[in-house]
Amino acid sequence: MRPGSGGQMILFPYAGDTRGGSVHSSFLLIEELLRRGRPLLLAFHGEGFARDSAIKRGFPHIDLGALGTRAEADRKDRFRLGNVSALIACRRAIVEHGATVVHVNDKRMLRTWCIPARMSSAALLTHWRGMYLPRGRSVDLGLRLTSRIICVSSYTHHLLPAWARGKSEVVYNPFKPILDAGQRDDARRRIRESAGIPADAAVIGFFGSLLNRKRPHMLLDILRRLKTTADGRPVWGILCGEIQEPRDEVYFRTVEAEDWRGRLVAAGYVDNIGEWMAASDVMIAPGIEEPFGRVGIEAQSVGLPVVVSSDAGLREVVEDGISGLVVDPDDFEAWVDSVRRVLDDVKLARKLSEEGQHAAARLTVASHADAIEAIYKRVLGFRSLSDVSA
Repeated sequence: MRPGSGGQMILFPYAGDTRGGSVHSSFLLIEELLRRGRPLLLAFHGEGFARDSAIKRGFPHIDLGALGTRAEADRKDRFRLGNVSALIACRRAIVEHGATVVHVNDKRMLRTWCIPARMSSAALLTHWRGMYLPRGRSVDLGLRLTSRIICVSSYTHHLLPAWARGKSEVVYNPFKPILDAGQRDDARRRIRESAGIPADAAVIGFFGSLLNRKRPHMLLDILRRLKTTADGRPVWGILCGEIQEPRDEVYFRTVEAEDWRGRLVAAGYVDNIGEWMAASDVMIAPGIEEPFGRVGIEAQSVGLPVVVSSDAGLREVVEDGISGLVVDPDDFEAWVDSVRRVLDDVKLARKLSEEGQHAAARLTVASHADAIEAIYKRVLGFRSLSDVSA
């Protein structure tokens, strides 16, 4: 179907410089919908990571004006003048390209597109990937104008106000295997060699932005306590993530106060995160108020045992003692003990690895797309998407 020819076009808007789990998850959905022949279009406000990634994948897209001049990582999540000034261009894009569904994936796009969607009689579908704050008036307006809310976990669903929960449902994020067994072994050797990590080291991995709520300082605290394993192997740490505000000041104060270069590899943002995971022996996800935490599932998919916070959506898909270990985020001794158990108990590590891979394999792209397409049909009045020719 050609843009502008009418019909059930699905429009996915993004700020062009967006990066992170929302981009990765939604792009997996878009790839699958395109494979199924569904008519869709991406709209980008400005340039950056998301736009570049979409172009590399060959996604159909249009360009709209940027919402601001500051980089995404430097912008606080709030209503801005750019959300209003973009209204006319957004409404024009909906009408000209015949969009019947506008599928937003973050709060900025919700604020920007909720009114244009309502003005154009397009169904607004909100993928809710964040935490609800009671005083977010512009977000409340967007959610009230939303036809359907897709929550990435029951954790985020339960925090919504009752009026929003009434039109929401839970659909877990989609995942694809990152590496096969042979690729994992090769990546483990290659990454360790390039990073200067001893071949016999026991490695604790942290993967995520250096945000306050993700608490990367926990990796340093655990490294401080665990210098060697029970059989004498040195304990190292890998940290992959970029600085975002509000940053974890405890982490930065600790790094500045002590010399961590001996046992810590801080790689920053990496594109090949699966390979860095393969170089680790256990992953920790100690964050709080984490809507889902896709890195936990990505780690499971490469066979990496995971220790995750109970204050997160991951607790719904990581079965404690079976496919991972779930720990109270405020119980530091439990974190140390859990990591030590995985590093010292080969049988436990193997069990968590195998069961974690089975758990991750259930969250397929196809099943996710099936669930989303069913929602599209409901918001469109149960009209079949299969009747639309691509």
